[in-house]
Amino acid sequence: MVSRRTRLFEALIRAVALKRRLARIEKLSDDPDRLGRHLRTLRRFDRKAPPRSIRRSWHHEQLAVEGFGLHLLTRAGNDANPLILYLHGGGYLLGPSAAEWSMLAKVAAAAKTNFALFDYPKAPEHATSETIRLTAQAFLLLTDRHGHADVTLFGTSAGGGLALVLMTHLRDHGRPQPGRAILLSPAVDLSLPEDTSALEAGDAILAPAFVRTAGALYGPGLGLTHPDVSPTYADLQRLAPLHVFVGGAEILLPSTETFVARAGAAGIDVHLIIEEDQQHAWPTAPTPEGARTIQQMAEAITG
Repeated sequence: MVSRRTRLFEALIRAVALKRRLARIEKLSDDPDRLGRHLRTLRRFDRKAPPRSIRRSWHHEQLAVEGFGLHLLTRAGNDANPLILYLHGGGYLLGPSAAEWSMLAKVAAAAKTNFALFDYPKAPEHATSETIRLTAQAFLLLTDRHGHADVTLFGTSAGGGLALVLMTHLRDHGRPQPGRAILLSPAVDLSLPEDTSALEAGDAILAPAFVRTAGALYGPGLGLTHPDVSPTYADLQRLAPLHVFVGGAEILLPSTETFVARAGAAGIDVHLIIEEDQQHAWPTAPTPEGARTIQQMAEAITG
């Protein structure tokens, strides 16, 4: 049974009309000026640096990859290994959010690891190739310090898709994989070919039009089924072990299940956890279900 706190959180999401605000991006996608204004309004809620509450408990070192922020958070006595590299959500257009910072710090504390967040280039201002290239640079900068086997790659939503693209990029360029990857509500197929009609009303955050439009803005000229946009269509062989978490109430569930089946067929060590009746990226909310999944993600890192 879904907790009362989860129901309250879902009601709050619906009250602030987040789904409608995101869906409006599709209606504005052919008008660059209006789209730009709308994105600037939405980006006012981005949290580009760790909140003060996190900086009180963690040492914050701000690095940069060609001007894009790479934030490294460490604790005294834990300066070496291991490390989480986090790639945030937001449809490649927005983020990171304060809720993601909070979740990430909780996972790192439970796993007794340090963590980093890369504020990668966003669409539509930056090209897909630039986002992938700079994300790879951020990963390699950290692995030069920490070693690749001790780095856990953690991506939420669009960041989950980007994490997979990064892994295929590293493999194809003869670079080592991270020790493992955690994917939370990952955007693995932005074309959404499966039937999501049974889930659309219950998903309080995502609509198919937004997902597909975000993909088109992120990968103009590539198409929604290009492997750099939707990694479910990539060669998935020889990638690091994956722990995939998805909510039972989100429209990304069917595409995530398809991806996991393909990853398993490609020989990846992949584990799928479906949290019944949960919304997109539910561990970012302060709920019992979110806390349980945070513990599961920490165990995936340490286990």
